[in-house]
Amino acid sequence: MNRITTSAAFITCALLLAVAGCAKKETTAETQADVAKAQTEGARDVATAQTEASEKMADATEEVTKAQNEAAQTSAGTTRDMTIAEAEAAHKVAIERCEAQSGDARTVCKNVADTDLAAAKAHAEATEAAQNPKP
Repeated sequence: MNRITTSAAFITCALLLAVAGCAKKETTAETQADVAKAQTEGARDVATAQTEASEKMADATEEVTKAQNEAAQTSAGTTRDMTIAEAEAAHKVAIERCEAQSGDARTVCKNVADTDLAAAKAHAEATEAAQNPKP
């Protein structure tokens, strides 16, 4: 038993010496150097994070702008298509009304209906071009 007690005392003593060695206090210069190093590393990490965040925001803004442009293009195209469809429907009605007339009156009536349709289509195309953002 004496051996076990001696071994335990030896181990305890070794642990106490190890702990005492770990508890050694840094000098002020060492502490200041460690603080300065930590501040430099922290500033670098913050700068890197800010750069990455700025890049992500720029990418997101670009994606939003693209989506908005696509939506505006779709809207402008849809408006054009609807305007032309309405003009073509009005043209069909006008032509049918012209059929009730005869001779030159019928010809003039159809020419007016055709001119009105062409003007409505041109207006629809011009409106789309004005509303449609170009990338």
